[in-house]
Amino acid sequence: MLPQDDYFARLTIETNEMKREQPGFQPVNGNLNHWQGFILGTNLYDGGIFVFDIQLPREYPFKPPDTKLLTQVWHPNVFNERVCIGILGKDWAPTNNLVDIIESLRFLLSNPNPEDPLHSSAAKMMKDDYDAFKTRVSEWVNEYATWDQLEQYNL
Repeated sequence: MLPQDDYFARLTIETNEMKREQPGFQPVNGNLNHWQGFILGTNLYDGGIFVFDIQLPREYPFKPPDTKLLTQVWHPNVFNERVCIGILGKDWAPTNNLVDIIESLRFLLSNPNPEDPLHSSAAKMMKDDYDAFKTRVSEWVNEYATWDQLEQYNL
């Protein structure tokens, strides 16, 4: 765990990077340990607005943030708000930062990986019936990943 002064210095640096690189993300109620924001979908998820919640533990950067996708999505690597991505688990390193996490989430959202699923039904559908998968993704994007949801998160 970083000493408190170093921890807050790192959060200040990352806040400045976030303002510059990820303007769609903001601290929740000014708390630099809690961020919410959105990513615009691309590829299969084009047209969708996907809201993420990131909470930094006090052990950060030695422990990855708790990251949730608040928007319902049909995706092989997302289930019940949980996101399966290496940077938030086995591939975490203290050199990673919030901008890295958001870029990784953006990539995962655009490039689902059915070979390493968290949502087995979505992964199976993607592998066995890609057209049905694309249709389901589109239905969920149109139903859940809309601009209207941003109001409930004050984004």
